[in-house]
Amino acid sequence: MSLKSKMNPLIPLDNRLYPTQVHTETERVTELTVRGDQSLERSNDKANREIQRLREQAQILMEQAENVEIEARIQAKIRGAEFRFDPVVNQEYFLYEKEGQCIMSLIGPDEWKGEAPFGMCVAHVKQLSDLTWEIMERLNHS
Repeated sequence: MSLKSKMNPLIPLDNRLYPTQVHTETERVTELTVRGDQSLERSNDKANREIQRLREQAQILMEQAENVEIEARIQAKIRGAEFRFDPVVNQEYFLYEKEGQCIMSLIGPDEWKGEAPFGMCVAHVKQLSDLTWEIMERLNHS
């Protein structure tokens, strides 16, 4: 063994060729370690709050994406719908669906006497001046 290793008090020296234990100082609690622990706790709290905020934002984005997807499906149904009249700009209509067939009507679902003959009312819509459709209200969607 070298002279340096014999002088190291952390490694016990006895008649063994190699040390079998390493002794370290016991941890002393000081103002500095307490402040460090508190700082770490504050950092963890801040990180956890940030993660929670990001989760909430992700949830909002997922809901918005779902709404866009539903509205795109309604727009596709409008493009494939049967019109028994010429649509007028800024006129409100109701989109109905029955057995996969869509039809546009001027009559709302609560204006029928009894059940609507065109099936389930999917949306309340209005044709805009650029000939696109605004979905005013989603009533039933799939």
